[in-house]
Amino acid sequence: MHKSLILCITLSIVILLTACSGNVSSQPTAIPAPSATPVAQVTPTTLPSQTPTPTTPPTPTTLPTSTSTPTPTPSPTPTFTPTPTPQPTETPTATPSPTLPPNTMGSVLVLEYHMVKEPEDRWQRTPDNFRADIERLHRLGYSPANIIDLTLGFPDLPAGRKPIVFTFDDSDISQFRYLEDGSIDLDSAVGILYDFHLKHPEDWPLKSTLYVLQDVNVPERVLFGQKDLQDFKLQWLVENGFEVASHTISHFNLTAGSDEEVQWQLAVSQRQLEARLPGYDVRSLSIPFGNYPANESLLAQGVWDDQPYTYAGAVMVAGGAGPSPHSADFNPYRIPRVQALQSELDYWLGYFEENPQFYYVSAGP
Repeated sequence: MHKSLILCITLSIVILLTACSGNVSSQPTAIPAPSATPVAQVTPTTLPSQTPTPTTPPTPTTLPTSTSTPTPTPSPTPTFTPTPTPQPTETPTATPSPTLPPNTMGSVLVLEYHMVKEPEDRWQRTPDNFRADIERLHRLGYSPANIIDLTLGFPDLPAGRKPIVFTFDDSDISQFRYLEDGSIDLDSAVGILYDFHLKHPEDWPLKSTLYVLQDVNVPERVLFGQKDLQDFKLQWLVENGFEVASHTISHFNLTAGSDEEVQWQLAVSQRQLEARLPGYDVRSLSIPFGNYPANESLLAQGVWDDQPYTYAGAVMVAGGAGPSPHSADFNPYRIPRVQALQSELDYWLGYFEENPQFYYVSAGP
């Protein structure tokens, strides 16, 4: 009897252990390494999760009816006094002498950035990598320009210079941020460009085009965040050589909109920015999602509330290197861009380093 009881207990323990072991999960499958194939330049149909969801545009029955230009609510006075970024201690570099023969029919690179912050991701560049991009472009002999300069054929570019156009979509705070002490954050895109300009004042002008949003559900992407400083930031940008431009009011999908909705987005965006910047003309546009309206002529001009609007050019979301503004192939409303991915930058900069005869070189003003 005693031996039978011990045998039963032992058998029960074995059965229990066997059942428990069957519930233990196996080791997880390892995540495959990312492909080394460069990302193809394909126009996305939707923006990544970091991009704000477009707010619903007003319907024809709720659109504004006033004939006056909308005036934005004045921002409160800043709680601090902005201070200039300290001058560098090193000796600025001298303007290089032109060494390249003119080639005004060559291709032009327009670079597309979004956020500038950690970590490196599909739609954001780290501050250190953005600095490396600028240093690389400077070393290769490029000179910054705005989109409106490209649209007009680079009328002021010195002879022998190779233009490179920086563009920034979505007006995220990481593009232009002030610190509590009133200084520009030197890890923001504008701060990095400004600091590099101070170190190379003769051959690296302050140029970039920033496509801004004015009504989205992410506060840090409404005119660079920091609500009390929005007007101050816009004014500082245009006074220092940057171009402020439209990305529509609400990152609106122009393909899905009626002619009336498209004209409302383009007209009101332009009017409100120009109301904040008296005397300044907003002349270029970035197409949200890369989705064009059915009536593309509305990009150039239209009328809303009996008041006309006009744009001189518009940029795409991808497309690679673009044609010279003097070429018959140049369409100012379909300017292609190179997205700021390492693989794309390496490909295009490497290509023109090996084939410099194909890139645009200014003949002078």
